[in-house]
Amino acid sequence: MRRHARIVHGSRLRLENLERRLQSQPPTEWRKHLCLAWEVLQSKRSLSKTSSMHIMLGSLSAAHKCAREINRRSASRFEAHLCNKLHKVFGRIAKCAQRAPERLRQRLDQAVIPLVHQDPIDLEVIEAILDATASLFLQYREEESAKTALKAFAVTDVDGVRIGAKVDFSGLDKVRQHRVAAALTNLKKLPGSRFDAYNVFEGMAEALDSEEIQSDEIATLIVDYVASVANRWREAGIKPSRARHPEDPAYKSGFHRFVDLVITSILEPWTLRHDGALEERAQETWRRHAGLPDDFRSIASPSLRRSDLEWIVSDDHLKKALALAASKNGH
Repeated sequence: MRRHARIVHGSRLRLENLERRLQSQPPTEWRKHLCLAWEVLQSKRSLSKTSSMHIMLGSLSAAHKCAREINRRSASRFEAHLCNKLHKVFGRIAKCAQRAPERLRQRLDQAVIPLVHQDPIDLEVIEAILDATASLFLQYREEESAKTALKAFAVTDVDGVRIGAKVDFSGLDKVRQHRVAAALTNLKKLPGSRFDAYNVFEGMAEALDSEEIQSDEIATLIVDYVASVANRWREAGIKPSRARHPEDPAYKSGFHRFVDLVITSILEPWTLRHDGALEERAQETWRRHAGLPDDFRSIASPSLRRSDLEWIVSDDHLKKALALAASKNGH
């Protein structure tokens, strides 16, 4: 299963607090997956408790770093997507303002231009521009240009007017918001320019020019995390491996289980995949699903979640990480 960047709430926990809990509490009181990871280390008889704790703290730090980078990548992708979306929205509204009936164009100019002349132009002013423009298009909603603009704005007027584009703009980071404000400030300084609502929205669109949306897969982040943990195992004198069992294709090495348990405690603490008896759980889920009324059975899945079945650290991640760690250590 390809995993993609998404917000990981566990990364928002302070690493210092997580480490303090490990050091101050017995393993039986740790998070479930960290407790299981500790059991993996305790099965290595050559490891002292001090060395085991050193590995646990370092591995948790690496997992937390991985989660923070996943969050950063997810946020960056979201911002680029939002920027591209608003670039198209503002460009479409500019064209709608340009081809609107004369009476509507005049009213748009009368509503928008005084707002742009305010100083300084900030988020509040830009939101006022969006409010005033959407309100006028609503008044002329029978016009084709107004219909198109309202669709671009994502305006709903049930139980009060809600402007989707306004919500999206408030969700942009401060840098991109400032870029739009600066474009409007420069626009009103241009000598002899034809200053109207079309220019305003065209300027806002150009300030949010299309951005490239990069891949959001996190395979390289997971590989780096596993390689970091592998180095800690080697430093402690134990070998990280990809052991296989010829009679059990589902068998995982102790190292593979350890790295998945630690990162699971941060990324997916709710998963059941390390709880055991998954086959019995799956069968029970199917039995319960079969007993549901037809209407509910058609919308409810009888299967366990993919996160309950598939490990975060795949065999491919492990293979690449061990090769990376070995190359850095000259092994």
